[in-house]
Amino acid sequence: EHAFFSGLMSNVVTIAGIFGAFGLLRMHYPLVYSFNILEKNIPESALPEETYLGWMKVGFKVQTDEELAKALGLDSVMMLEFIQLAFAICIRIGGVGVCILCPLHFFFGEGGPEVPSLSKIGMGNVVIRHPWLYYIQALFVAYVCYTVKTLIYDAQEKFLVRRFKWLKTLPHPRSRTVLVEGIPDEFTCEDKIREFFGLALGSDVVEEVHTVKKTRALIGLVQYRDTALDQKSQAEFQLEKNEKRPEHYVVNVGQVPQKVDSIEFYTEEVRKTEEAIAAEYHRILEESQKVGGVNC
Repeated sequence: EHAFFSGLMSNVVTIAGIFGAFGLLRMHYPLVYSFNILEKNIPESALPEETYLGWMKVGFKVQTDEELAKALGLDSVMMLEFIQLAFAICIRIGGVGVCILCPLHFFFGEGGPEVPSLSKIGMGNVVIRHPWLYYIQALFVAYVCYTVKTLIYDAQEKFLVRRFKWLKTLPHPRSRTVLVEGIPDEFTCEDKIREFFGLALGSDVVEEVHTVKKTRALIGLVQYRDTALDQKSQAEFQLEKNEKRPEHYVVNVGQVPQKVDSIEFYTEEVRKTEEAIAAEYHRILEESQKVGGVNC
């Protein structure tokens, strides 16, 4: 019991301190904690009072309507909806547990005097093979499942309405873009994907189709080209600084190291790599017209 009340007092003091600190910071740093209010982005129905705890009052009564969603954004409003959903679940389940189960455990549990005082309102006070109290527990479990399922399904239904409305207000092409994953191997081709969605949704629905490509070789070439460009820039800087063309040794497997002009060497490397990049790019485009291959 001592540990329980110590934890309870610690939590109460911590919560009170957080509430007080937020109220104080909100009043003294409005640009950080009340920016939307200063910019008049909040509807009048959601404006808090100019007091230290004025935000609490409006927080419990605010309505997550379309006006507030337009002002704050759908994500912020859905966060408020989530808090309200959690609050409703706690009230419905906790209210029944405290008002019905706790008295039943305390008065009819038959746990005896050896049960600690705080355990008398819980299952610890119910003796094994109690004639009827475990049936009440089973009914409570069913009630919990039904309550949680009903509240979550209702919240999901309301969310979908707002979600679809929000999607329709997004600018093009964001409002019409769909990411498709887990495509079967026989459909890993832009033409096949277009054909599939055309049959499912209508031939005039799909504007563009783009698939992810396997570009490991192309990425390697681009990285090598960028490295060669960087080395060329360094060589040109050395020429400007020392007024002497820089040189370095090139070592090829099975050949004697050769001394080459750094600027000319890296210029030629950049030219050859860019040709290879162009060839690899066109190869990927051609291969992407076939099923599988470079298509992921």
